[in-house]
Amino acid sequence: MTFEIIRKSELTTTTWSGGSTTQLAIYPKQASYAARNFVFRISTAKVEDQTSEFTSLPGISRVIMILEGEIVLNHENEYSKNLKKFETDFFKGEWKTTGIGKVIDFNLMTSDKAVGSIEGIFLQKKYTIDFEVSNQVLGLYLHKGSLSINNLNDEPINLEEGDFILLFKEVNQAIFNLKAIENCELIITKIDIQ
Repeated sequence: MTFEIIRKSELTTTTWSGGSTTQLAIYPKQASYAARNFVFRISTAKVEDQTSEFTSLPGISRVIMILEGEIVLNHENEYSKNLKKFETDFFKGEWKTTGIGKVIDFNLMTSDKAVGSIEGIFLQKKYTIDFEVSNQVLGLYLHKGSLSINNLNDEPINLEEGDFILLFKEVNQAIFNLKAIENCELIITKIDIQ
């Protein structure tokens, strides 16, 4: 299994019409969000306006999870959904989507070459869990806390708040161990490339 650690200090934040966004990962690495030529993109966003309009992304599937706050997503001619912490919504990028509420959210965008999901988990201090990688790509974003990852490398890998690790499974399933150094809020992204 290969992996890449992206520390909070290495991340770049840019603005959009309703606030700011921080890209955690894009694949392939030479892809560009502006060119819309990515297979997947993982990011966080801060929605600073009470009412915001989501960027139109034809051909892109989106999953959004709320990290802080609460928002109502209105997908014109589709449905509306109220989202609270760790709740998700899956929608198509070409839908006209507006949001009501100020939040921090976590986003997964995929082209037709990938499918993915996100989930949030809480880990109490000193709790350990064995984690099996069954998807081709796994992303771990530490929203809060401090976490140790064992059995990936010779030495444990520590993640601090805002750090992200992207893991690529080669052939066989892989198992590693997570240990919460402090209480943690961990966002898990699972992706399969078709």
